[in-house]
Amino acid sequence: MNAEKKPSTEDDVIIEPGEASVDDWFGQDLERDIEDAERALELAGGDETRAEGIFDDIRRPHKSDLFDVPADERPA
Repeated sequence: MNAEKKPSTEDDVIIEPGEASVDDWFGQDLERDIEDAERALELAGGDETRAEGIFDDIRRPHKSDLFDVPADERPA
């Protein structure tokens, strides 16, 4: 049986297993976005339009945001 290894968490800090991949990071970013979106919808009282604005304010940054390079500045 191939059990998937989950990262452990400590005080909202994710501790990666030694063989963590970029796919793991994207999955964690997605999981956080889902949590933040659900929280935004709750804060907006179910109003999806208001929740979008709240989400933009409360969304936790992704690790990849630090390395986001505009397409016209990327090497070919």
